Amino acid sequence: MQKALMLVLAGVVIGFLVAPEKGSVTQRKISNWFNKETDDAEDLAHDASHALRAKARSVKQDFDDVGEDVKDGLQDSAKSWG
Repeated sequence: MQKALMLVLAGVVIGFLVAPEKGSVTQRKISNWFNKETDDAEDLAHDASHALRAKARSVKQDFDDVGEDVKDGLQDSAKSWG
């Protein structure tokens, strides 16, 4: 996946470089494109981080609930034996 992204990036840069525009215009386009892609990647990483944290909280809560169920079951068993 990373290799494909690099190939796409290289193709875009080459396309801009052979375009019949002034260098400064081409450089600005490349800079704008790169900034947009960087912002998109940061947004994606931020969203993924939030999703993973939410999932981790959910899994922790599930384990806590199971622990409470086991504890309650052991206490009930101890009462019936004792």
